Order: sequence, then C-alpha cells, then structure tokens
Amino acid sequence: MTANQTWPRRLEGKTVLVTRPEGQSEDFRRLLEQEGANVIHCPTIEITPPESWQACDEAVARLEQYDGFVFTSPNAAKFFLGRAAERKRENTTIGNKSCYAVGAQTASVVLSFGYKTMLLDGVTTGRSLADALTKSGHRFIAYPKGNLASGEPAMVLREHGIQVDEIVVYVTVNRAREHAQEVEAALRAGKVDLLTFFSPSGFESLVEVLPAGLLSGKTIAAIGPTTASAIRSAGFEVAIMPALPSSMEMADAIIAYYNENLS
Repeated sequence: MTANQTWPRRLEGKTVLVTRPEGQSEDFRRLLEQEGANVIHCPTIEITPPESWQACDEAVARLEQYDGFVFTSPNAAKFFLGRAAERKRENTTIGNKSCYAVGAQTASVVLSFGYKTMLLDGVTTGRSLADALTKSGHRFIAYPKGNLASGEPAMVLREHGIQVDEIVVYVTVNRAREHAQEVEAALRAGKVDLLTFFSPSGFESLVEVLPAGLLSGKTIAAIGPTTASAIRSAGFEVAIMPALPSSMEMADAIIAYYNENLS
C-alpha cells in the first residue's frame, strides 16, 4: 500500500495459507497482502512438463484434423500451445479452429498465444463440460490436460459419438512434504486463519503429510466445485468458494466472507 492509499485493509490481522504452486500464486498473494493479510506460501504441488512430449508432438503434427480444442486449465493451455509454437513456429491451423476455455484465466492464456477463445460459462464439472461441447457440432476434439485430470469429459463426449484425443501435457508432482513441518507448526499454534486450495491434488497432497484431524474445524476456501468436492469427501467443510474460478474472484470471496462474518 502506498502513502496515498488510505482505505481500510479488510484482511488486516488475518493469516492465509496459500498452497498454489510457484509461478501461479503471485497475483493471488498480492491481492491478499494489499488487503493486509499475512500470507504463508507453502506450495503443495509442482507443475512439470511430461516425461515425454511424444503424444503432444503427434497431436501438433495433425492439428488440421481437429474440429476444436478444449482447455480446462491455464496449465493445459500454456503447455500445449507453447509446445505447438515450438514445433510449428509458422503454424496457423489452430487459428481457424474453435478454442474453448474453462475459466477466465485459461481464456487469458489462450488469448496470449493469439487465438480467439470461447469462454464456457457455467462449466463446473466434467459432465457439464461435456454437455456444453456436445452442442458444438464437432466430431473430433483435442483435450490437452494434466496427468491427474478427470477422464469424465472424454467419456461423456464419446458416449455422444464425439472422438476425443486426450493429451497429457503436464504432470502434477507432490511437494507438500517439503513444507509439512512448517504448516503443522503454524496450524498447531493457531497461527492460520484460512487455508486456500486451488485443485483436488493440492488439497490431497497436504492431507497426506499432515497428522489426521489437524484440519478439522479450520476455515477452508476452495477455488471451485471440483476442489470443494474433494475437500468435502475427505470430511472437511468448505466455508468459501467463489462464483467463478479465478484468483480475483477467490480474493473477493475471502474478503466478503470476513466482512460478513467478522465485521
């Protein structure tokens, strides 16, 4: 906050645990810190390239065969389109095809590569994604994704006669153990007001390395329904979930929660 910023900082005195990976949490952390929050950054997962690019390179070599491309995360768009740019620097075959994006951040990544994108509103689950795409009229869709991504969308699309090419373009690696002692100590000392999770794998990685029950009764925020479902399935409550899965919406939802409950 600069000298001329005089508005009340609405998260003053709150400590927020941010579990998002390095390189993806800066904007979110900055939004919280601008509102006075103390942020503990303990990335529980790391996003890495796949061991082999063969499947992706084969897909890039046949881009003209696809009717459309669907990206369900910023990572999927970044890794696939980045690899396509490396392999076919003057390729234009994506440009005249349909690119679908789940979430504003994913759409922003697609746009950064110079491709128009259609934002899929109201898509919160694998089945709702598949339902939206079945109305497109496409017959062959490329679905770049992470190694832990749900196979439900492809399954439902195939049930509707649509061919789907599932392409693993990034891998999620568990890094929670590297921060387990720090997180456990902070939780036991009551120093954490809120835990934030941005993916089922980010949540599950942390739970695996913490003593059972340590998260019981803690205030938890989830980026969207899929993450919230994983948290609830493990027996924990989700107090905060934004209407749209983005860093800005997540920060706004956290601010609204504390204004409503602690004002």
